[in-house]
Amino acid sequence: MTFQNTTRIAAAAILFASLTQTTFPARAAELLSDGGFEMPALTERTARDKGGDPSNGNKGPTWTAFLFTPNETDLIGTANAKPTGQFTAGLTNEIAHSGKQSFFIEYNHASEPGLGAMLQSRLIPIAPRQSYRASIWGRLDEKNPILGGVGKRLPYLKLEVEFYSQNGVQSVGNAVFNVQPIPGTPTRPPFFTADKWREFVTDFRTPDGAIFARLTWQWEAGSSKGEINGVAFFDDASLTGPAAPDPNATPASIKKRSHSSEAASELDVPETPSPGAAKQKDKSSPLPYVPVPLPPDASELK
Repeated sequence: MTFQNTTRIAAAAILFASLTQTTFPARAAELLSDGGFEMPALTERTARDKGGDPSNGNKGPTWTAFLFTPNETDLIGTANAKPTGQFTAGLTNEIAHSGKQSFFIEYNHASEPGLGAMLQSRLIPIAPRQSYRASIWGRLDEKNPILGGVGKRLPYLKLEVEFYSQNGVQSVGNAVFNVQPIPGTPTRPPFFTADKWREFVTDFRTPDGAIFARLTWQWEAGSSKGEINGVAFFDDASLTGPAAPDPNATPASIKKRSHSSEAASELDVPETPSPGAAKQKDKSSPLPYVPVPLPPDASELK
């Protein structure tokens, strides 16, 4: 073997060693289990109050609040709601970006500002100081699209991402906001159209001390004059980034009772609750609704 070949082999070995010791960024994982709105399974367009409710009556597991704005955002529930007949939302099997179902919103000559819906996720374990992406796909109905333009009230798609500490109650860092007009404005082309799906993406970095994130998607009529009429579909809501364990989950080793705990049960000695048992109840309920500010009219979006 020549000196030149020996040198090449040594250089290759050093390169291989340096590559195997490099720490690569954590692989992005999908953190929403039902962002595709496949449950409950339906056979037609179904409004929330008729069974098209991805939140399972605000019980989760993926979505823990599905409320109509502005008259239900006190989170008392839907028993005292007063539908205006100008807006509804739910699930449909008419069209989907993937799978068989999607989420729909429908405005019926709506003239009330703030009219719309909010869909809030459970607390999702995340890692601090890491990059994540929240997104959703949308398109307009071909037969009855939501149109913008002069004399039209603009509806908006809004995203809010909030961050919480380990107890799931204390907020940390600054929330992330993003707003997108659903139709076009007098000065810009529409983002969502009736001929194809388009992804609305928000990239962000989690703050120090963030252990959980909560996503709130909102569809809301703006304050400009005019009416909104038409239907839009949304599908494949997503949160991707480094996966993180739930710090309040009970480890499998604790679930298996030892001989000493079995002996204690025979003596009617109460077991010590798991560290996260009391906190889990706090996390199951949606937090008070705080509206994302909207521009008063389309001129602010020029």
